[in-house]
Amino acid sequence: MAIKNGSDQAYYSPTLDQIKLPTTFHKGSDYAATLAHELIHSTGHKSRLDRFNDQSDNFSSFKEFYAFEELVAELGAAFICAELQIEGENLQHASYIDCWLRVLKSDKTFFFKAAAQAGKAYRLLMQGGVMVEAPLSSAA
Repeated sequence: MAIKNGSDQAYYSPTLDQIKLPTTFHKGSDYAATLAHELIHSTGHKSRLDRFNDQSDNFSSFKEFYAFEELVAELGAAFICAELQIEGENLQHASYIDCWLRVLKSDKTFFFKAAAQAGKAYRLLMQGGVMVEAPLSSAA
């Protein structure tokens, strides 16, 4: 997996197995918190926990699956930040809450399933289970 800096937004690409991050963070802690979020996403790759394939059939729509994956990443990043004492701010939290609430109304176990997956991802990362194949570099 590669981590590239210089993108216009933060995201993980499962197809490329690559994290892209902007360089517009005001604080290092914000960068670290966002990186933690994207690293949690990267654990869903087929070469790691294969969460994307395992979970995709459990939801009635892509929107529900996306909300689930974002909750996994938010919780996992919170675990990492707590462990490493990082106090970053991620301004995207609020944009996911509405979708999470809608799914929670129909599936009372949604949060617990996401927390279980976040815990697996957190443990994998903290045990060194994701290898970065290329050094941090600028996005092409």
